[in-house]
Amino acid sequence: MDLNILRKEIKQKRLSLDYQKFELYNLEINNTIINSKIYNSSKVVYCYCSVNNEVDMTLLMSDCLNKGKILALPKVIGNDMTFYTITDFNQLKKGYMKIPEPVTDNIAPKPDIVIVPGLAFTKEGKRIGYGAGFYDRYLKNIDTYKIGVGFNFQIVDELKQHENDINLDTIITNQIV
Repeated sequence: MDLNILRKEIKQKRLSLDYQKFELYNLEINNTIINSKIYNSSKVVYCYCSVNNEVDMTLLMSDCLNKGKILALPKVIGNDMTFYTITDFNQLKKGYMKIPEPVTDNIAPKPDIVIVPGLAFTKEGKRIGYGAGFYDRYLKNIDTYKIGVGFNFQIVDELKQHENDINLDTIITNQIV
């Protein structure tokens, strides 16, 4: 399937989720990560702020802050993305594509895990995003555990990847771990 068609279909499915299912799926995904060994042994967690009905990671981010973990979120500057630490949600403002970004200038230390959004995934860890390549460019130079998060309908059997696409270590959905 053409990647642009797939992206459009997945976006539409996410937007058509009813509120109760959306909240339930988000809770299931967040709790799966919060209860995982890899998360509990992590000191530095890179995450993201959701837009357009992406998996909402607010519960996980709150858990990071409450447990004293270092939480870092991405900021886009030009064609690059860098992660900055936050200690409070008030340290965010809308940035690139109206995505909340850190206002701090505290560049984050190397992560123990990175929570990665996407539009489609395979069970084997292949991922496609919106097509700008920010995560792929950033993650190619970082040797860390990468967790993709999405809803079950975002899992596909096959994805045609480009040479710059980075595979993830695991995918967590509301049904698959």
